[in-house]
Amino acid sequence: MDIKYLNIDPAQIVDKITKSPKFEDLLYWIHGTAHNNIHIFLSYSMQTQGSPDEPMFFMHHGNVDRLLHYWMDCHEYDKIEPRSLSTTHYVSINPTDATSSNPHTAKDANGNKYDTSLDSIVPLFVSAEGSFKYCLSSEFPKVRDMWSMGTADKKGWNGLFYRYGPDALATSSLSSACKAGNTWTWVNYGRSKRSNSEEEMGTPEEMMLYQNLSRKFDDKVQEGLTPQEAITDLAMESCKANPQIELPEKELKYLMMMGVDFSASKRICDEDITVEDIEMENNMAMSFK
Repeated sequence: MDIKYLNIDPAQIVDKITKSPKFEDLLYWIHGTAHNNIHIFLSYSMQTQGSPDEPMFFMHHGNVDRLLHYWMDCHEYDKIEPRSLSTTHYVSINPTDATSSNPHTAKDANGNKYDTSLDSIVPLFVSAEGSFKYCLSSEFPKVRDMWSMGTADKKGWNGLFYRYGPDALATSSLSSACKAGNTWTWVNYGRSKRSNSEEEMGTPEEMMLYQNLSRKFDDKVQEGLTPQEAITDLAMESCKANPQIELPEKELKYLMMMGVDFSASKRICDEDITVEDIEMENNMAMSFK
């Protein structure tokens, strides 16, 4: 099977997020593309179960969390109260899903598949035997409790209150493809902790990238395309312009061991994965069971 690395830029990210109003549509992309493939791209210890020992691990996971909250903010789901969440905002699927056929579905010490529904408890155990001293098992949150990032006046679970600061992705014209009337409350918030200037949102190279994409986007809108059509055009152009790199067998096996759905690795310009590809994927997955 011709599985390849992804090469994505802000236009492809915004295109996927704005076209995915349902969590189920976003999940495989953010799990496979934004998360797993970056672990593999960085390689070395990031490609092992010891990845948390690598400092880049926390930078990477912080960005995955940022993209999730960009999705929430983009669709105005930051205005949804935890008690009002529906399957639009969260569904219990992934390798840990209780209904998953994946051979790597996570199980507890008794061999039962974990319940990952909105009202299931998040098991914050250090190990199977012990919990954090500063967070008793009786205080573990439900999935629903982790939805809100809290506010200065109304803190979230365990005093949770955080925001993502100045964000070039949110402030660029690309984000006009988000829900009409969108207001950013969870990302692009306040002042950066690392700068005295709200204008500094990245390196000069990063800012040049956003400026070029925004200019192309604005030109397409001026030509009569809707914001979503302009984003999709840009995403397609970027996808075709960036070469793909074939995934080595060793890393293909690693993806299998992690239970990655290869459909999550499909970019906007990539060909559909065939039935034969899926069968080969399943056969290889079973070999690691």
